[in-house]
Amino acid sequence: MHALIEAAQAVIAAHAGGDLPTAVTALEAALKVVDEPHFLLIQEGGSSLELYVHGHESAEQAEDDRADCTQSSYRTSPYVEVPGSLASHPAFYETIDAIVALTLDLDYVEVEESDSEDQGEDTDVPGCDGSSPA
Repeated sequence: MHALIEAAQAVIAAHAGGDLPTAVTALEAALKVVDEPHFLLIQEGGSSLELYVHGHESAEQAEDDRADCTQSSYRTSPYVEVPGSLASHPAFYETIDAIVALTLDLDYVEVEESDSEDQGEDTDVPGCDGSSPA
């Protein structure tokens, strides 16, 4: 993400200085950053109730991070490749952190008895019976 911000700042600076060729080159570099995939993994924190998302610019960096975490006695997930166009969104990492935090907050919802079954209505929710929602 830092590379995208730096590229955007270079575009703005070159454009403001009236250097259109440099602005175009900087814009091309910014678009390349958006196209490059990111590699995400989840790291267990100091307790099993803490999870952290780590983002990397290459699979090799992600694997090195996993090795470092293992040496520090922290478990990690395998990494997953995310399209750069998605990972470059300003709210991406914040959103991923929120989704990961949800995995620690699973609970049963209180369900009121209804007479929908008596009326023949389908009350099944895809995926809630252990099946795949697809």
